[in-house]
Amino acid sequence: MRLIDQLVKAVDMTAAEKTIDVNGKAFTFWVTPLTAAEREKALKEAGDGAAQSSRFAMSLIISKCKEKTGQACFIPADAARLRRELPSAVFDQLLTAVMGTEEEAAEESEDKSAGEEAE
Repeated sequence: MRLIDQLVKAVDMTAAEKTIDVNGKAFTFWVTPLTAAEREKALKEAGDGAAQSSRFAMSLIISKCKEKTGQACFIPADAARLRRELPSAVFDQLLTAVMGTEEEAAEESEDKSAGEEAE
């Protein structure tokens, strides 16, 4: 089996439930692992300039946060409200949840690999 096929088989791309806490109230959404193509798209949408990292983060949040049904939690028109009406701490929690799926996927892949090697 080719390495690409082994890698694709080893990862879990299903949506993971994420919950953030805002003033004691839990907000739940689902996020699939971030792919390189999604990261490239968000970087392209962010463009150049001083605010690039903020636009990159906003693009990821808008594209990756989903309801349990798979429907988007946010639409591009929500970007201004996310930026202006929420504390940066809430924005950061959302971004951490979205970016965390990439790190968790890598850890799960390592765990699966370690488990297969032990067999």
